[in-house]
Amino acid sequence: MKLKPLGVIRTGVFLLGAAVLSGCYTYVPADAPRPGEVARVRVPVRSALDDPNAPPPTATVEGEVLAAGDTIVLATTSRRELGAYRELILVDTFRVARGDVSSIELRKFSQGRSVALGVALAGTVTIAALAALGITGGAEGEGTPPDVPNPEGAIVLNPVVQLLWRLISR
Repeated sequence: MKLKPLGVIRTGVFLLGAAVLSGCYTYVPADAPRPGEVARVRVPVRSALDDPNAPPPTATVEGEVLAAGDTIVLATTSRRELGAYRELILVDTFRVARGDVSSIELRKFSQGRSVALGVALAGTVTIAALAALGITGGAEGEGTPPDVPNPEGAIVLNPVVQLLWRLISR
């Protein structure tokens, strides 16, 4: 079984993207956030038109905790692109009474996710290097034609590697 370099690279890029999107942080439930910590607060959104028997939908706000007492105050930042070279950055404070909050979660560094991200990056770089060199996996003797008893040795380089080799050897 030969590995197809393009398929391996696509798989590696997909795994790398998933690892990067998952990030190196995790959220843990908390009762009392301290000022300076980054928190995610979930607040139920109530309306007169909502079904009284259904649970209310929630809104999530993430930001730096400025104060936490009877009222939680978060500093939030949001970015919007308004065109090719224009960006709008909104800095705002969000205040909510402690009794109106359905959950508070603190952002903490996750060592396990960081290690997984490092392994994924290293694996992707290794797979890309092997694909660039033209090295593929497979059963032993799979590439040798059956009618040639002792083929002569030859080094076959990928065109990208040939170009790099020519630039380095000058």
